[in-house]
Amino acid sequence: MLRKEKHPKTKRASVRPPTFAEQTSAIDDPTGPMGVRLLVQSDGDRAASQSVRTTAPTLIVPVHAGIAQLQLGAEQHLVDRSSWVLVPAGTRAVVQAKSPVTHTLLLSLSVGLRTAVVRAYGGEIQLTRFDRYVTEVQIMARTNWVNELAHRYLFERAVCKKRDNVATAFLEMELVKEVYFLCHERYTERERASVVEQKTTLAERAVAIVEAHLFEADIVQRLQRGCGASPSSLLRTFKRELGHSPLTYIRARRLDESLLLLKSKRYAVGEVATMVGYKNFAAFSQAFRARFDMKPSEVTAAAR
Repeated sequence: MLRKEKHPKTKRASVRPPTFAEQTSAIDDPTGPMGVRLLVQSDGDRAASQSVRTTAPTLIVPVHAGIAQLQLGAEQHLVDRSSWVLVPAGTRAVVQAKSPVTHTLLLSLSVGLRTAVVRAYGGEIQLTRFDRYVTEVQIMARTNWVNELAHRYLFERAVCKKRDNVATAFLEMELVKEVYFLCHERYTERERASVVEQKTTLAERAVAIVEAHLFEADIVQRLQRGCGASPSSLLRTFKRELGHSPLTYIRARRLDESLLLLKSKRYAVGEVATMVGYKNFAAFSQAFRARFDMKPSEVTAAAR
């Protein structure tokens, strides 16, 4: 009897699917309360540099990962996914692609739209301040919320071909509110961090390293190297922010995972004990019972 020869499976390289922004061609639709224009530029073609004359205060927002260089008179600004720019009406802006492909979204803020937002939020948004903010170039941090709003608005206008409906009205209102409050926070010296500027604390880095190397024998050494911190600094940080020493926290997390492993019914109790770093079965059983008030064998019996 001939045996089938097994051929090793070749692993196919994973290819990131393009976003809808990357698949969208250039658009120019000035209609509606918020006019929309999408510039699609490549750094090596004729359209790599485009001149735009704004007729209303305009937001300039690179979408996806492209970087655009803005020439505003004598000023130059690089704009990427961490920022967005508000330019006043009557501005001549030269938008130049600095990436192989750059998608730049331009959104105009009509007087009617700004007035509607002020009317809806009269107690919080002042028209005189808003009018002052939109007469100056504003380089603003792009928060996660702004990023989401811009992509969703582009989707509604470019893909769904919708305007003046509930979805677009909500997104327009939120974008205009964000412009006002980001400008206001700047003037009152309370700027927010951008989408790529979120601060990572020592505790957050440490927890990420623990989760990535939870079952490895040299986890403590990895923790010290990865955090670039001394053992005393790590000890203080863990106790202050997590309520435990690094070793106690690691043991607790391993026990948490041991419960899931036992419930999976794929491993015997002794195998799980070894996987979570216990050389002695009795020690694992004692630690498990102290944490969960049951024996490991009781978990496997209940899972059957």
